[in-house]
Amino acid sequence: DGAGDGIVWNINVENGWWTTDVEIPFSFMIKNEEDLKKATALPWRVNIYRIDSKNDEYLSACQTDDEEINFHVTKGFGKLIFE
Repeated sequence: DGAGDGIVWNINVENGWWTTDVEIPFSFMIKNEEDLKKATALPWRVNIYRIDSKNDEYLSACQTDDEEINFHVTKGFGKLIFE
């Protein structure tokens, strides 16, 4: 558990690669069952970023195709589909 806030994460490092699993409770964003149904009825547009300012490294899960480093270019976002 993170800081007792309900967020749970796990980081694995193996053969020079790292992976992580993160669980964020819907209650952080959605307050009731009706809102949950509405929010998960359509795909969400998302991107996941890693910024290492110390080493000037910028990574994103989805390519944004922007000339400058800008992780807010929504046309490059992927889709998160709830099933």
